[in-house]
Amino acid sequence: MEGRFSVGFVVGTMLSIPLWISAIGWMKLVGFVVKYVFRLHII
Repeated sequence: MEGRFSVGFVVGTMLSIPLWISAIGWMKLVGFVVKYVFRLHII
């Protein structure tokens, strides 16, 4: 039981890493767009 749990945990972690990377990438992209739009509104 514990062995199966650890395997599932490792697989879940490996699957979630790309999701975290893409989430961080989306946050950076959104932040960049917000800064760009904010700068345009100031000018």
